[in-house]
Amino acid sequence: MYSYIKSLLDFILALIFLIILFPLMIIIYLILKINLKGKIIFKQERMGLYKKPFIIYKFKSMKDDINLNRDQRITKVSKVIRQSGLDELPQLFNIIKGDMSFIGPRPFMTNDELPKNSYNPKRYLVKPGVFGYAQSEGRRYSTHDNKIKNDLKYVDEISFKTDIKLFFKSILIVIIQFFDLFTNKNLKN
Repeated sequence: MYSYIKSLLDFILALIFLIILFPLMIIIYLILKINLKGKIIFKQERMGLYKKPFIIYKFKSMKDDINLNRDQRITKVSKVIRQSGLDELPQLFNIIKGDMSFIGPRPFMTNDELPKNSYNPKRYLVKPGVFGYAQSEGRRYSTHDNKIKNDLKYVDEISFKTDIKLFFKSILIVIIQFFDLFTNKNLKN
């Protein structure tokens, strides 16, 4: 029953956020267009509900030049957008389409070579999300095994209360990391 309510809430909230954040998305798009050139919306195939492939949308955060190494492909501007999580804003369209939810396990790429435990079928019984336990614990700082453990924990604990808790905790982490960017000397290099 909650999955139907969750899908409806996701759709309504994604529309509201899209309307509110659309001007910011246009600004980010224009900044990246000037900074990185080329196509700015990055599309990638990921595994969704029941392992059904879907295309995820993100703002591009690297130059297209494959002759450059990874560090050279990321500009200061794109680094801020990437580390602040603003590159994830186009996933509002994934939520509206019904491919994703606000809360759920982060979707893996379909061609990723992942450790065995990544393929636990239980993980794919819920829609992938923009936020989940891993993001609420500091996004990129969690180990792969811990992310999988948290994904399975989410499937067991899925509820409105869990979703609200993870949503606000993840938003708080994103805000903290955004402000930490400007005190991080890596950004200044």
